[in-house]
Amino acid sequence: MASGNVPLIEDSITCVVCLQYFDDPRILPCSHTYCFKCIKQVASVKNGEFECPLQDGTKIDSNHIDSLPLNRVARDIIELHGTYRTR
Repeated sequence: MASGNVPLIEDSITCVVCLQYFDDPRILPCSHTYCFKCIKQVASVKNGEFECPLQDGTKIDSNHIDSLPLNRVARDIIELHGTYRTR
């Protein structure tokens, strides 16, 4: 992997809510991904609703947050990226 690609990879595996690598990445119906804990935390202070911060209009009611699917691709990239960085 070329070192010039690292910032792009890091941007794609970083949650825009907490600005950290995804932790338990969940994918919304709009295809954006956030940390599960970030979704829960935002919903807890926003009347039980998470609205996609990327302003695409997607809203998730707190009753549906637990059923958001895991973004396995993001999780795997984070794991591989961590392995690559420790070499």
